[in-house]
This record gives sequence, structure tokens and C-alpha cells, in this order.
Amino acid sequence: MSQQASGWYRLVVMTGWLLGMAFAAQAGAAPTVTLTSPVSGASFIVPATVILTANATESGGNIAKVDFYQGSTLLSTVTAAPYAFNWAGVPPGTYSLTAKATDFQGLTTTSTAVSITVGNGSIGYSYDQAGRLSGVTNNTISTEYDHDAVGNITAIKGYAASTPSILTFSPAQGPAGTVVSIDGNNFNSTASQNTVQFNGTTASSVTIDPGYPNRLTVVVPGGATTGPINVTTPGGNATSTVNFTIAASQAPAITNLVPAIGTAGTALTISGSNFQADKSKEKTIFNTRSLNINSTSTSSITTSIPANTLGGKVSVTTAYGTAISAQDLFVPPSPLLATDIQYTDRLVFGAGKTVSITTAGKKALLLFDTTQNQRFYLNVTGGTFSACYTLTIYNPDGSILTNASECSSTGYIDTTALPTAGTYTILINPSSNATGSVTLTLYSVPPDPTGIISLDGPDVTLTTTAIGQNGSLTFSGTAGQRIYLSTPNSTYPRSEMLTVYKPDASGNSSTSNGNIYSGLWSTGDYTNTLTLPATGTYTIYLNPSSADTGSMTFHLTSVPADVTGSVTINGSALTVTTTAEGQNANVTFSGTSGQTATVRLVNNSMGYVSVTLKKPDNTSLTSTASSSASFNLSPQTLPTTGTYTIYIDPSAANVGSINVSVTNP
Repeated sequence: MSQQASGWYRLVVMTGWLLGMAFAAQAGAAPTVTLTSPVSGASFIVPATVILTANATESGGNIAKVDFYQGSTLLSTVTAAPYAFNWAGVPPGTYSLTAKATDFQGLTTTSTAVSITVGNGSIGYSYDQAGRLSGVTNNTISTEYDHDAVGNITAIKGYAASTPSILTFSPAQGPAGTVVSIDGNNFNSTASQNTVQFNGTTASSVTIDPGYPNRLTVVVPGGATTGPINVTTPGGNATSTVNFTIAASQAPAITNLVPAIGTAGTALTISGSNFQADKSKEKTIFNTRSLNINSTSTSSITTSIPANTLGGKVSVTTAYGTAISAQDLFVPPSPLLATDIQYTDRLVFGAGKTVSITTAGKKALLLFDTTQNQRFYLNVTGGTFSACYTLTIYNPDGSILTNASECSSTGYIDTTALPTAGTYTILINPSSNATGSVTLTLYSVPPDPTGIISLDGPDVTLTTTAIGQNGSLTFSGTAGQRIYLSTPNSTYPRSEMLTVYKPDASGNSSTSNGNIYSGLWSTGDYTNTLTLPATGTYTIYLNPSSADTGSMTFHLTSVPADVTGSVTINGSALTVTTTAEGQNANVTFSGTSGQTATVRLVNNSMGYVSVTLKKPDNTSLTSTASSSASFNLSPQTLPTTGTYTIYIDPSAANVGSINVSVTNP
């Protein structure tokens, strides 16, 4: 221990609570945001396009988004720097503009409001990249303002009536191919009548900004050199007072990520070119989360893998553009480590990828990119694992979206909607240290086909053309109404799940309020008669199995009341006739306990029919089914005195007549 000088010393001890408060205060610091364009007081002439730009920072570099507002109306949301938005077609009026920054903790800050005016008059204002007034125009004349390095006006130049002028252009430098906006006055309203040259080299692409007729948009031509910009119109020509500088592209580029796989907190080095020496002038994003830059140079950025984020691309954004890594950075879900992963790769929609795990205890990670609310279906084929394995799909923030246990050579994860845009991670985790391979194919699922079918109306066909698609038809029904649903034709390769859902409490279509029917369907299947429990819109929902596609035709009819009648034992036969699909018949007779009764059926024109003898308590005593012209139920000793019912149920859509009698014996 080194010796200290003698004297009094003060020992300050900060408790864990105070430290926690200090760190919490640091972590909870709200972002800062400034609306840098337009400047307050700016005026525009209709048709106007107002360019809104903002600077937003946060102590950890974690800006989630910047919202641009006009009053309380949201104009646009930008999730990555540079934070800019072109508000086109702005009508006349006075507007209060703000920018609202939100970080990944949910903390927000709103900028000071900027007031602008858009008018029908003839005065227009132009501003340079620093936000300084560079020119004023009316219908015919214009004035140009020059500034020194600190913004002082050094010269004012007026242009005669109807004379073309160049007041400012942006950007001030760039390579061939750079898109440049030129603000001025008295340009020709026909784009092709404006010839633009960069130090004498003519640009082949010239367009007029539809929101601002005194703005030309051009592309710097190949072979151009540093020098002034010239615009020639039939009414004259104009030359800029400052030069456009031809310079090599300053857009950033990413060449490597080290490491290629790591857990949260692992140091990450991003190598490339045209990075910024000042970390406040660049932004790095991994998947959907901003990275906290530890140090930076023009060729290297050091940071670390953040928590609550899984694999994906890394991007670097500066004022000159955005670079996205070709390489993926993989992050194993906790508690897995980088050493637990043997296989990493990326899936693209529509292309199969065979994943092989050859070392016991190892796992595999695959990534795929999606847009918000996109639907996907994951098909699994060719599995060779000796034990079951789990497929888990993680959201970009590391939470679990869905999972499935697969124990055979085939399987799937059914259609799932993705809650947010970003990169999702699939983990393949074999149990019992199993090894093997499996092929995964990811499908993008388009919207489900829907339609309307009417009771007693024409048949309607549902067709699903994409793997993972379901289909639905709706119909209106009334409480107590009886219906019969059938499918005269299906082209699916197997029986598919069909469900008829009840309406919700308000009578609207719903697939979450219970059902009145569910079963596997193929050609010729039917529901039998269904009695609707409520008034409202019912949903017929078709959910094909696995990767099945095809079509199914539906036939929906209302069913009148069942045919009724009565006979007596040893009395005359009763002819029962059904006229509608799904219609049944009930024939009653009185019987005495101990009495023997035989139900006899003749002259059957219904085809295949089921007949049940029901006891007075409505439970079955005996039954049979037959398509014969004549047949009997087996003789029965009646167990109780009362009214017995002969229930006649024609098969499928059968209708017709049958004679019913009861004899003793």
C-alpha cells in the first residue's frame, strides 16, 4: 500500500440505494430534440412542399422514433436518422410544427414549436442546408443572399424581372449520380426546357418539383468537375455564385462485424469506411434497436450487443447516407451461449433451407426479415432427428412469438401474423442431445379469401391458392332458424377442418365466440340440421391442413319444420314425405309398458335413411339405417307407458317418402 500524506481526509460512502438512484436518473434521462427546418417565420407559396428535419439525441443513443406534428395532427413517423419528412401539397394557412422524440424506454420530449405560413401570394423563400435565408422570389424578380462561415450576410444580389436565377442548391458536394435540388426563379415550367450544367457538363435528368415550381431536381452527370451550376432557359440563363464540389462518395460502408455471434453485453466492432470521428454525428442500429457507441473513427465503431434484441443486420447512418451490413449478427436467446450454436443461416420466403446439427447438444439459429402485420407459414419436411425437437420463433426484442414441438419428419407452424417489422429468430433445439437435419421453408401468406353466402341462394366456392391461407364465408341468420350446410365438391387432397362460428354479443361476425359446428370436411359432407341460437352474422371458417391448397364449394339452405304425424299399434300406415334438404320426420304412437312393438317401413323413396325408436324420455330404444325399399326395426318390449317417437333422418340431402306403421308383435 502506498503511503499517503498526513492530515484529515473525508470518506464519502454512497449507499446502494443512492447508487441505484443515480444510475436510474442517468438511464431515465429524456431525449433532446430540435426542429431544424423549417425556421420559425418561414413563408411558402402554394403548391408548397415543406421539408421538416430534426436533430434528436439521447445519452445512450437510443432514439426509437421521431414524430412530426402539425398542431396535434401526426404528419409522419421516422424511426432512423436522418430524421426528415417532406410535407407535400400543403394548403394555405398558418401552421405550428413540432418534432417529438421517443427513446426505447418510452421517454419523450417535444421540440419548441415552429410557426410557418403558406399563402396564395407570389413571394417565396429559399433556405440553404444550414437553415439560412438564401433567396426571396416573387413571380418575376428575385434576390440572393450570400453568407460567411458564421452566417453573416456578406452580399445581396438582385435579379431583373423575368431573369432566371439560382439562389441555392443542395447538397453542396457529391459524386456523379448525386441528386441535387436547385432553388431559383423564372425557370421554365416545362422541365425539358431547362438545361442544367455542372461546370459545363450537361445533366441528362431534369425534373420540376411538383410542390414548388421554382425548384429543379437534377442528377450530377458523369464526367462533371468542380465548378458552378448553370441553368439555361428560353428566357435566359443563370449561374450559381458558389461552386458545386465533385467529391468521392462520403456515404458510410460496412465491411465486417466482429464477432459474428455473441450474447447481450458482448463487445462488438463494426469495421468499414466513411464513419464519423464524432459519434454524435452517426447512428448505429442493430435489428430495430439503437446501439450505444463507445468509440468511433472513420473506419471503426466499437459498441456492444444490447439486451432485449436478437439477431439481424447492423446499420450505420451519417448525414451522407446509411450502410447496412451484408453480414448478420447472431444472438442466442438466453440462457444459451455462442458456444451452444453449431448452425447459423438466414431464411428467405419461398426457398427451403436444410439445417444440419451433427454435434450432440448443439442448436441452430436462423433469421428472417418481415414487415409489420405480415403473415407467415413455416413448413417442416425431411426431418431425421432421432428425438423430438422444439422450434421457437422469437420477436426482434427477444420475446417468444410462438413455438412447436416436432416429433416426426414433417410438421409446420401455422399461419401467424407478425406484430412488428424487423428480424425474427428461429431456434432449433433438439432434445436428448439428438442430431440430424430438417428442411425449413418459409411462406408469406396473403390475405385470406372471404365472401358472403345467402340462405337458399347460389352455391359459393372458397379457393385458397397459397400455403397457410384459410377462408371464410358469412351469412345472416335469425335465432331459432334452422339451416343445412353441405359441400357438393372439394378439390383439397384430404378432409379439411370446417367450423361454423356464432356471432358475437352484438350480432357481428366473430371467430372467438364459440361455434355451432366443427368437423373435417371433403366432398359430400354436411352438417345435418342446425338450429341457430342467436340473431346475427355467422361465419363458415375453412382451415386447410398443413400445406394444403384447393377449393371447396358450399351449399346453404334453410330447413322448414320437420314433418310430424302419428300412428297406432296395429293401425293403418302413415306416409311421411320430406321435401327439403335437412328435413326430418317424427311419427308418434302410444304404448304400454310390457307391450311388444315392431316398427315397419315400406315404400322407401328416400334412399339411405336412419330410423330411431325413442322412448318417452327421448332416449333411444333401438335404431337402424337402410336404403332398402322395405325394412323393420327389431321388435321391442316397451319399457314404460307413454308416447314413443319414430325419428326418421334421411341421409345427406335425401328427400322422399316412406310408409310407417307399428305392429304387435
